[in-house]
Amino acid sequence: MKIIYNPYLTGNAYISQNLWDVVTVGDAALLEQLLMRAGLPQTVVDDSEKERAQAYADAIMAQGDTLFSASIQSDSEGTAKQLLKWRDLLVMAGWTTASTINAESDKLQVFASCDEALKAYPSRADRWREVYQSLKDGHKILSDKDSIEVRIPKALIPPMIANVLELLPNVSYAMESLDKVLNIKDHSCTVITPNELYEAWQLLVKLPYDAGTMLVCADEKRLNDTMQAIGGDQWRTDRVGCPHPAATVLDQMDVPNRLVWLDCAGNGLTPDPYDFLTSEERTALGIIDAETRSAMQMQWLYTTLNGIEDWILVSPKYHLGELLGEHPIITTLKQNKEFYDKVCAKGQKIILPQTESKPIEKLAPLGNISIDKDILSKILPPSDSYSTIDTLVEAPFDYLMWNVGGLAAPEDDKESHENLVKGTIAHKVVELLVNKNDTEVYTLDEIQSRFNAEYDKLFEQAMKEEKECAEFLNLLENVNMLAVFKEDAKESIQKLIEIIKEKRLKPICSEYEFSTPFDPFTNPHGYVDLLLKDEEGNLVIFDLKWSTRDVYQKAIENKKGGEAYQLYMYKHAVEAQIGKTVAWYAYYLFPLMELYTEPTGVIPKWDEWIQQRSERLTQLSKGIIEPAVEKSEKEKYSKHIILKNLKMK
Repeated sequence: MKIIYNPYLTGNAYISQNLWDVVTVGDAALLEQLLMRAGLPQTVVDDSEKERAQAYADAIMAQGDTLFSASIQSDSEGTAKQLLKWRDLLVMAGWTTASTINAESDKLQVFASCDEALKAYPSRADRWREVYQSLKDGHKILSDKDSIEVRIPKALIPPMIANVLELLPNVSYAMESLDKVLNIKDHSCTVITPNELYEAWQLLVKLPYDAGTMLVCADEKRLNDTMQAIGGDQWRTDRVGCPHPAATVLDQMDVPNRLVWLDCAGNGLTPDPYDFLTSEERTALGIIDAETRSAMQMQWLYTTLNGIEDWILVSPKYHLGELLGEHPIITTLKQNKEFYDKVCAKGQKIILPQTESKPIEKLAPLGNISIDKDILSKILPPSDSYSTIDTLVEAPFDYLMWNVGGLAAPEDDKESHENLVKGTIAHKVVELLVNKNDTEVYTLDEIQSRFNAEYDKLFEQAMKEEKECAEFLNLLENVNMLAVFKEDAKESIQKLIEIIKEKRLKPICSEYEFSTPFDPFTNPHGYVDLLLKDEEGNLVIFDLKWSTRDVYQKAIENKKGGEAYQLYMYKHAVEAQIGKTVAWYAYYLFPLMELYTEPTGVIPKWDEWIQQRSERLTQLSKGIIEPAVEKSEKEKYSKHIILKNLKMK
């Protein structure tokens, strides 16, 4: 068997789908192969397992006052998990407790003193150490008929794995030497600089693709779903989170003629795993310095690109409003100042000079694009929620890209991530205040009493249950923001309770789930933030938002009156499910501590919205897809691609 090894491989490689006698492996899969053939245990313990972390924390505390004692006392499990990651990286660098005896490093001394505590919890690094020791003891793991081809520069391989490879038979390296320069001759290149990463994905419908083209991106599933939807089923890619195209291209049996690099932006280099070591510690362990490592990564990338004839580099400037920065490859191209000033002054595209006079392939015109009927039938999600329907009505192209490709629209017109995080936590506090269990709620007096006595406890519980939001709020740079937010939320929730009292309402449920069909939705699904009832027994709906934007006020009153479609949908859904009338509904904006209800005389445009939904579905059934945005939005997203008259296969 031929084993192709590339440590960046995390998915199934292209060639493994075609050849029975060839297998492509990353670090984990190579280890499994070697452990199996050596007859060694294959079980490993993940760093995240609490038992291993606790054993390590106990071992560190048993050493007395050490470099890590204070951190362990502050956060035992979290610190231990981080130290275990560092410890395993050291093992992969060839470190042993014996090599630390004479080392003048308090850090390494602690790792050495605590290593005995991990004998019952062997990690993947420990298993690599066992394989290495087995080979050193003279055991034969691979047969003479087996071979390993390494598709990464030797110096970039984790040292422990490099040591193992040296003791195995029939090991060859695909890249013995690396190019130190990017060759701009004998190649054609186009650099496209869309404003947003989202726009880069839209370009897929215009880029040339065939069996000789390799496309590199960071998300294999989104790519495959999107390309399948627009008929591009020949893209040669199966990478998951690939750091750069070198790892992708070198998983192939044959080098492609053209490379399309969809997200050629940002740093472009994988992070240095040994940044926790000092330069002296790196030298003692024989680990190359960060600068050398980065340079070798770039040389690896140069070597890969130099082997491909045509490059199309899609280099977005922003993602979710944040500047991505310039990729080193683009910077390298700009270093040819005379060439760059002449060709690239506007930053639109770069066409490199060629030694041969041959036409450079232009981006294909849009033309007609086929959409498979089966794919089209899956555009609608299994249930109708307000957000998906509203996207369908307002921007069908975004709707298609989200439901087929999993791609979110630009964030310019959406709430900031900070507001979404704050809103999630505030919602959870309200839910904990209102809901006693799955079927019962607290009375308003009980809610007020619990709020007065247990707000801090409820806030912490909300943070524990919404872990991703808590991780963001607990970042060191957000410490002050978290403290202010906690007090703002307290004041705002108290105001919400007072409003409920003033209007003589009684809570029924927080996060009330609905799924009962109502015209025209056969499978609706959603959650009402706060469902209440008035003194006459009629229902009342509050939708809670952590926002200061006037879009909610405008939707329910003023110039855009009657367009609070989310509240109208909740009204119809709740009435269908409970069988009682919803008397009124409102948005409650936490930061403003204000309730926005529909004023008398506003005519809801629900029927109009439902008709728009029907028309959009009819368009999709005919293969017509277009954004539906106002003039101001078109100016904001001027590069939206409009697809019309698409023909189905």
